[in-house]
Amino acid sequence: MIAKLSLDGKALESANDMVGAFVGNECRGVASPVFIPATGKYYTYLTVFSNKQGEEIVFKLYESASGRIVPVDKKLSFNINGHIGSFFQAYSISMPTLSNQATISNFELYNVRPDSVVTKGDVRTYYIPANVAKDTLTTNFSVSAGAKVYVKEVPVVAKVTKVNFTNPVTFQVVSQDESTLLNYKVEVKNSFTTDCSKLTIAKPTVSNVNYCLNVRTGVLSVTATAGKSLVWYGNNQTGGTGSISAPTPSSSAVGQFNYYVVQKDTLSGCESERAKIVVTVSDYPALPKVANLNYCQSTDIPSLSAEPIATARLLWYGKNETGGTASLVAPVVEYVLGTSVNYFVSQRDTLTGCESARAKIVVTSLAASAPAKPSVTDVQYCQNTTTTGLKASNLPGTRILWYGFNATGGVGTSVTPVPSSNSAGEFSYYVAQQDTSSGCASDRAKLVVTIKVLPAKPTIVLDASYNLVSNASSGNQWYKEGAIVAGATAATFKPSSNGTYSVKVTSGGCSSDMSANFNYLITAISSLAKEEFVTLSPNPFTDELRVNYYLVNSTTASISVLDLSGRMVIENKEIGTESSLHLRDLPAGIYVVRLLDSDGRLLYTQKIVKI
Repeated sequence: MIAKLSLDGKALESANDMVGAFVGNECRGVASPVFIPATGKYYTYLTVFSNKQGEEIVFKLYESASGRIVPVDKKLSFNINGHIGSFFQAYSISMPTLSNQATISNFELYNVRPDSVVTKGDVRTYYIPANVAKDTLTTNFSVSAGAKVYVKEVPVVAKVTKVNFTNPVTFQVVSQDESTLLNYKVEVKNSFTTDCSKLTIAKPTVSNVNYCLNVRTGVLSVTATAGKSLVWYGNNQTGGTGSISAPTPSSSAVGQFNYYVVQKDTLSGCESERAKIVVTVSDYPALPKVANLNYCQSTDIPSLSAEPIATARLLWYGKNETGGTASLVAPVVEYVLGTSVNYFVSQRDTLTGCESARAKIVVTSLAASAPAKPSVTDVQYCQNTTTTGLKASNLPGTRILWYGFNATGGVGTSVTPVPSSNSAGEFSYYVAQQDTSSGCASDRAKLVVTIKVLPAKPTIVLDASYNLVSNASSGNQWYKEGAIVAGATAATFKPSSNGTYSVKVTSGGCSSDMSANFNYLITAISSLAKEEFVTLSPNPFTDELRVNYYLVNSTTASISVLDLSGRMVIENKEIGTESSLHLRDLPAGIYVVRLLDSDGRLLYTQKIVKI
């Protein structure tokens, strides 16, 4: 016989292990396991002798490792010149006796939904879509305890082994003791052809995944909808070979990595468009900014503080350099005179979830006393003007520490702050002085920086009395051609000559921007000789203004029309001695006409009215 030996569920495979065949107490044969390279297994060749057909044979096992001799329950009826067992179905000599049941149930094609299943005789036929290949299908099934499944004596593992169903396949179910063999015949046929372009398969619902650098990652997880299975294409947005196994992303490099997955309809075999999963691997933030603290006699015990990046929050670990439980609240400093205590804090980026290493804050209690506050003076600036560095006076043997806007907490620095004048208001800066020998720092002095609002840029209008009027009631200073007009500080100002005028307003020591220029003309000016004349008619007018003039030395002149804000409506238009100005589109109002000779000299001005 060709036999396999096992004791207590463990195969006996040592050359020193043995099996003995007995009739009563008489040994009729003995053998040990040998390794058969062609099968990769151990078998025992046992010859049993007897001269009596049907004589009862019993067996005993010897386990060399323990020195035990164990009788076997299984008995055999002697058959003269008989042969029992093979490499595929060896005769089992085991204690306890192995199961002789060989059944298969719940058989199915894994991840393929058949159109129909037909059983005829001992053959079970599965009809599947035409676009599903038959040569690489996997199966799923259940078998009796200890039984194994083979195809052509090659082991088949449920959900794993690919089986070629191009031709009918016989699944061999072998019992645990290999004494029973069940043949289960399966045939797979393509039933119909599906045009996938006419089907809409919904993409799977996915979620992006975030990891920190070099952490342990997990298999990507997506849930398929009913009647669908997942096919993964790795990093391939197009092309590539699909796999039913979800990938495990790497976190060894910082960046964003795209993975693609589809839903495959198990009935038609058609796939959805590829859904993209973005796996983001983020670096760890830097340590939060911290500064060691010294506190002295007669001063309050300091509060711990640290400065995180904009997107992070602080995690405090008390005195734990490693381990411990994080807290969002800074621990209370322990006061032990003359000692130093280490406290630890990290920062976790709220966007990535990655946490930095822990920064150390050394808090030292000193026996020395703290110096007095430094001397400061509040300062004022006008908005949008140049500012200079703040000043504080410290005692000899001390240095200045600026804390910005922090009345408490924050990190002191020797860098002098330069306030901004962009926004108006009061801004409090805080400064202390630190004894350079003891390290003791004073309480913080407050320095208030006031940024005063600039007056609004004024505007100029012309009143009925031909005065220039500023819209600011006070603080005015009038200018002609960019130069100060001495004594002209009222809101109303009447120039004594033609020119370009502007005004600036000063309030609280801050000056506005200069107003827009105003071209001022004194009306009814005439520089004509005795025999020369200019007439403008009609006045008032509606659409057309006729201009007649006589100049001794010129037959041409130029004319300009200005509104009462000094804006040119018509600028230096050359006209003859009898001309018409078409002013239909001019809004109704009062205007000033200027006439200049060919050399550009002003000869005549007059006020006109458009109705």
